[in-house]
Order: sequence, then structure tokens, then C-alpha cells
Amino acid sequence: MKKLLVALAAAATVAVPASSALAKGKPVNITLDGFCDSFTVTNSGGVSSIADDPNTCTTWYGVGLQGKLKADGKTVSFGMITPEQPNTSYYVTFSYPYVTGGTFKMYITNDGLNGDGFLALTDTYTVGGTPNHGEKGSKSASSLAHH
Repeated sequence: MKKLLVALAAAATVAVPASSALAKGKPVNITLDGFCDSFTVTNSGGVSSIADDPNTCTTWYGVGLQGKLKADGKTVSFGMITPEQPNTSYYVTFSYPYVTGGTFKMYITNDGLNGDGFLALTDTYTVGGTPNHGEKGSKSASSLAHH
């Protein structure tokens, strides 16, 4: 019985950070500074989903998790795709908590097999409203991420 209680306590300790790291809340709007891309991020018990604002330039969607990367600190990272580029997958990290001026990094791969994923873009983002750094761009970040 003691072993069972210790195991349950350990499991509870591990499970609490995952479920409380990103509390369920209101959707967050994130705009990539200098680009026409704008996303709505929604959390559901530690797992986040991301989808483009239908009024922006490129259709995006994906799913992600919060984590801590040695080089970047706390982030929420998403695997994303855009139907306009069916052979390209994106891995995008956003610094967390979400704040205007936070950073994002975009990695891409064209096949996911040959390790051709690379850091294609790093920049800042704005929470809600218009981009923080200058005018909203006319191109999608995906247009600059080709190699």
C-alpha cells in the first residue's frame, strides 16, 4: 500500500505542472511583427491549438505544448502546417508568457525525414491588436521560410 501511495504522489507531482502550466483561458491573438500572419492560440488543459485569423494572408493551423528549452527558456511550441504548402511542415516556438515584444522562432522541413529542418526565421510578436514594430507586413512568414 505504501508503494502505491508513493507512486500516486509521484504521478500527481508530475501531472500538476503539465495541466496548470497553461491554464484554460481566453484565446490569445498573436501577430507576427512585420508579417501579415495573425493567430489565435487556445489552451485546453496544457495542450494548445493555434489557427490563423481568417482575415490574414495564409491559412495555418497546428497543435503544441508548453515546455522549457535550454536556449530559449519557457516556450509554447507548435507543429504547424499550411494547406498552401502541403509538403512543408513548420515548427514554431513562442516565448511564454505571451507578451508584446516576445520572440518567435520558425523552423521548417520539406520532408521530415532527412533532417533538413532549420531555423528559417526569428523575430518578435505582438499580443492582440496591431504589430508592435512598424506596419503590418504584406507577406506571410511562410513566404520567407523556403530554402
